[in-house]
Order: sequence, then C-alpha cells, then structure tokens
Amino acid sequence: MASADAGNPGKGQKIYDANCASCHGSDGMALVPGTPHFRKNERMEKPDGALLKTIRSGKNLMPAWRGTISETDMLDAIAYVRTLAR
Repeated sequence: MASADAGNPGKGQKIYDANCASCHGSDGMALVPGTPHFRKNERMEKPDGALLKTIRSGKNLMPAWRGTISETDMLDAIAYVRTLAR
C-alpha cells in the first residue's frame, strides 16, 4: 500500500484547501461539528492506509472522494494533513 510519506505536502495543501478545508478548517481546526481536528492530532494516530480508506469511501458526514480525487492527490493531502498536527 502506498504511504503518504511519499506524498508531496506542498501539492497536498492545494488539494486540502480546495476540497477539505471547508469542513476540516484551513488550519486543521474543524469547522463542522463531529469533524476531526487534525491540528489536535485527532485521527493522526491512524496509519496512512486507514486515512486513505476513509478518503476513498467517506465516513459519517464526509463524502467519498474515490473517482473525484486521484489516489496521488489523496496521498499528497494526507502528507499535508500530517504537517498540521501539533
């Protein structure tokens, strides 16, 4: 399975800003109740594969992004999200 360690956080920020920030917040502090706060490390204990599965298939309020965002873009977004955690 691919790892976000190989992802490009610079590209990932653009993907995140365009597709994720409206719910997860531009700085990783969620704007929508029930959405993980990446800045507080919520869900960051999950391995890349588990995060990739959530992005592909969706979870709770989060839509499935399979077919909308490429696998490479998903990995880039994960690499970026990991830079938000504090």
